[in-house]
Amino acid sequence: MGLSRSERLRAGKAWVSQWKGKNIIKEYAQHFGVDRLCAVGDLKSLLRSGVRIDPVEADRVNRKVAHQQRQRAARRREKLNKQPEQLLVESDERFADIVGRTAWGFPFGVTWEEMGEEPATAPHDLTGEQPNEDAKKKSKGFLHNGEAA
Repeated sequence: MGLSRSERLRAGKAWVSQWKGKNIIKEYAQHFGVDRLCAVGDLKSLLRSGVRIDPVEADRVNRKVAHQQRQRAARRREKLNKQPEQLLVESDERFADIVGRTAWGFPFGVTWEEMGEEPATAPHDLTGEQPNEDAKKKSKGFLHNGEAA
């Protein structure tokens, strides 16, 4: 774990007095293991003790950090908006939860029977119509002429 802010400020006075680089904000952040926004805050506190930072560079860092925060928030909102779609469970009259499909497109997963439940929506539930006798026989494995399939 890094130094506390008060420890950084004490060490920062000595570091700044020996500093001979080009970009004090970037180098302070790297040296003390903080982000650039934190470095700007620390260096502004050290201004009282004679440290000078470029106000244009400090403003650029502030705008960059604010932009990154807005991007992160937008990605977070986008991720939250996508999650409900991922939570949907695919099912049909045979499977309560279709986990995947074979190479030929046949579904596999947990059946309604294995779940101990009846299908949530049978095909006739979707249209509001009751299936006729022929449709019932077909679904039970009978052909049109009443013979078993």
